[in-house]
Amino acid sequence: MICYQSLINADRLRIVLIKPRLDWSKTWDSLFEPLGLICISQVAKSLGNEVIILDQAQKENRTSSGLLLSLKKIKPHLIGITSTTHEFPHALNIARQIKSWNHEIPIVFGGYHVSGNKEVLAEDSVDMVIRGEGEEPFKSLLQGLGDEKKMRQINGLSFKTKQEIIHNPPQPRIKSLESFGIPYRDDMNPSPYHWLGIADVWPFGQNFFTVQSARGCRKKCVFCQTPVIRGTELILRPVSQVLDEIQLLYTKYKANLIAFIDEDFSAFPERIMEICDGLLTRNIKIPWCSTVSAENVTSALAKNMRKAGCCFVNLGIETGSDEGLKKINKQTSISRIKTTAKYLMDADIQILGTAIIGFPWETEVDLNRNLDFFRTLPVDILGLSFCIPFNGTPIRKIADSENLIFDFNLSHWTGDFPVMKTRFLDEGRLKYFFRKIQRDFYLGIGFRTKIFRLFWKKPFRIFSLGTSICISTFHGGIKTRFFP
Repeated sequence: MICYQSLINADRLRIVLIKPRLDWSKTWDSLFEPLGLICISQVAKSLGNEVIILDQAQKENRTSSGLLLSLKKIKPHLIGITSTTHEFPHALNIARQIKSWNHEIPIVFGGYHVSGNKEVLAEDSVDMVIRGEGEEPFKSLLQGLGDEKKMRQINGLSFKTKQEIIHNPPQPRIKSLESFGIPYRDDMNPSPYHWLGIADVWPFGQNFFTVQSARGCRKKCVFCQTPVIRGTELILRPVSQVLDEIQLLYTKYKANLIAFIDEDFSAFPERIMEICDGLLTRNIKIPWCSTVSAENVTSALAKNMRKAGCCFVNLGIETGSDEGLKKINKQTSISRIKTTAKYLMDADIQILGTAIIGFPWETEVDLNRNLDFFRTLPVDILGLSFCIPFNGTPIRKIADSENLIFDFNLSHWTGDFPVMKTRFLDEGRLKYFFRKIQRDFYLGIGFRTKIFRLFWKKPFRIFSLGTSICISTFHGGIKTRFFP
């Protein structure tokens, strides 16, 4: 077990939280602020500690050597690192470099990937892991560092002793997000963050921020880690607090684009109506984006969202048949997806339709059927990805039991590359269909109709939509042809 004596003796801990980033070629189209770390830092600061967030989106920390130089200047007592699955190899390399510089600094990992992978602590450079939501366990950890008895009582914490690795019981869900208040961003530089390809927002000079109005998702889609890590309970922030945060971003930080990062933003349509009405009442004129579920959107809701500033939504399509939707437990239907897409199009909201190919049961017949459906939809962008067998998901259990995974390099697990075959299709055929679906979608009647309507109404938006297409095709056809 690492020596915590310097931490115990410190009156005020100096904590560094690190957000690893992959190289520019993988993040040029969108880069979101590390809202999770901002929330964690707020909890640590409430205990009187000094907290610095080092995001590799920042120019001075973009390289590992630059990041290490920043750490040497700060001389932290404790380091926290978060990462997604595809970022984990890079995050682990950062931890190894830190330990090579100073092996006595405790390093705690958090985030979705480590929450579903207890084996992470087998790595010498990882001292502790927080599984699930981080605010409460991290607060308890800061109060109990060095006291093994106290550390054993922190739900959601895994850590090493001299003799063994301890995995405490899972933590219960946080029942109230209101108590955490509005995230404090005065120490953050928003200039690196952006989201390109949104038709109503100029791609340059963005002041882009994220807001979380609720946490969790009520669904149990077989490919998603959210129900595995957080369960299916949806925890809501008060609408008044959400509106206060947006107003602060608008007035103090001069935000000109906001994204709601809720996993299930449209779960309660009446609540979205309340947020929209609040934005209109407060005269907050700012473009915003969100995810939506097909089964919850009405014509009235789409129109009110647009009126309140919504310019872009991510509509989860996933697959092109009712049979496929049932297999992935999507809890919607093809007819409902078509209706929702029409509601959004009629409201003049730009649509990113996200879809997945490569589920274990898919055949060429399934993928051709998907293609026939996708190219008739009036969506602006098709966000196509390969199925990724994330830890703990039903898809992963199938993939493991049938030996479908052929690429265990986690840095490839972005959705841009196939990492598992289906029962009927190998890597080559999956890449072929990925390119074919991308190409035929943008030549299909649904997309051409959308282009005509868009050009007739607002010609200037063609430029931004062109950016969207470039992004989509780069991540699709080009990557699958020339990269692993």
